[in-house]
Amino acid sequence: MRKNHFKLITILFSMLLASGCNKDATVSNLTPESGGTGGGGGGSTSSANSCSSPTTSAIWKGERSTAATVGVRGAWSDIKVIPSSTNPGMVYIDAGCSCIKYTFWDGTDWNTEVISAGSSTSFTYIRLAYLSTGIPVVVWSNSTTTLQLAIRNSASLTSEGTWTITNLDTGGTAIRSIELKINPADQVAVLYARNTGGTAHLVLCTSNCSSGANYSTPSSSLGTVGTNPNNFGLGWCKASSGYYPVIALSGGTNTTFGVCRQATLSTCLTGIASWAGGALQTLTGSGANRVTTQLAIDDTTTDAPVRAVLNNGAAIAYYQSAFAGGGCAAGTIGAIASGGTISGTGATNGNAYLEIQAVSGGNYHLIANEGTTLVRYYNTTSGSFTTWNAAGTVATATLAAAGVTRGGLAVDTTLSQAYTSFARTAAGTPFPGNLMLGWVENTTVTSNNATAQFYETPVTFDGQIQTLTNQVPNISLAATSSGTPASAFVDYSSGSATVGVLKYAIRSGSTAATSWFVRTIPSLHSHNLSH
Repeated sequence: MRKNHFKLITILFSMLLASGCNKDATVSNLTPESGGTGGGGGGSTSSANSCSSPTTSAIWKGERSTAATVGVRGAWSDIKVIPSSTNPGMVYIDAGCSCIKYTFWDGTDWNTEVISAGSSTSFTYIRLAYLSTGIPVVVWSNSTTTLQLAIRNSASLTSEGTWTITNLDTGGTAIRSIELKINPADQVAVLYARNTGGTAHLVLCTSNCSSGANYSTPSSSLGTVGTNPNNFGLGWCKASSGYYPVIALSGGTNTTFGVCRQATLSTCLTGIASWAGGALQTLTGSGANRVTTQLAIDDTTTDAPVRAVLNNGAAIAYYQSAFAGGGCAAGTIGAIASGGTISGTGATNGNAYLEIQAVSGGNYHLIANEGTTLVRYYNTTSGSFTTWNAAGTVATATLAAAGVTRGGLAVDTTLSQAYTSFARTAAGTPFPGNLMLGWVENTTVTSNNATAQFYETPVTFDGQIQTLTNQVPNISLAATSSGTPASAFVDYSSGSATVGVLKYAIRSGSTAATSWFVRTIPSLHSHNLSH
């Protein structure tokens, strides 16, 4: 029964394709966008008559095109399991609407909310985490200007949430390589870089982190970073009382890490001199530029080892501390040598993004790109961080180049499953969507085992009714004598962002909760005049 809820998604998607869901509103089980049902419609959950109590209702959201001119959805994404559930939630950038969206599985359907919209440039490096209450916290880069934070007002899976946005850093430099981690005490850490080849900075929230007002100003520099880093490492070290932040920075000639052993966490913001050892420590020797690194520190175990994985320019390498006198909270801080590399990995494995997560029993799970064609999964199954299994293939897909994409990883320990989000830049057959959910059926078997099962399915495959500078958003609306509205409009999303298609929509009833039936009005071509 473990995979039934996501098998349902795949089955329903097949039904949608078979029944022509893109043109028909009769199928309503899979609803990628909030407020919609079936082939483009739906509306608000209000049952009031739209004339006596005006509400907003989406008539049609467009169809996801395979044309290169249609913005990619999900090039930047992240995914986590919602606390006290087995439901995944994800955040992602939708270039078609210049917006950030939050989509979550409520046990029956996908629900989508817009977090932020209208960026004059672009959003990148998005991260998602949940407070223990189930409230999602999101951070991202507003292109070259701002580090932004958004917090939902509730954890509800049944009511639409509202999001409050806070600017954390408005320095005006290129914000990149953002990481977000929440510890078991609901304290929040945000690590990021200012500019390419610039400096790393930390933002902390130590209490009441459901309010953006309680997040600190950025720290002074914690160290320099390499050119165009894609991932940093961030984690929490559990001490006998409280938690310490741990960071890892991708460097030009090596990768470094640091532990801030300060009972007063605000001291961690004053610079690396106040951290253990008074300086960053080395994770690797000299070598090619390293653009991705991740920390895997068990924040439920006191004084756990510092563990890391990274792309070292030649393969995915792993590191585990053996500090004299203890681990991250008490051991003597010093350099960590590589324990080896994961079998079969090369220079392009994890060069764009890699995500690692620990689970109970001492095992670990890793998702990484391999060049621009594969999404790979690796795990440990013997309880040892230094015994990694070779790759399993979650998906063969057209991925974006390093530096312009990143996916996420969520491990569901209850069901022994893992999920990953990633974007295909070519939204072709068999699925028309860019944003994909990759699914590892059983994380307890070795990642390269012949019995290992992997699935992928689109999360949302509707489009955006694009309006380029040379397009006019033509639309006409009328209603019958009984109050049933109908509309004719030009849709620039279907098949191309430059060629319009005339469509007709009529509501199945007169209330705001009833769905819309959408039909394409056939074009008249010379070859069919005789019919």
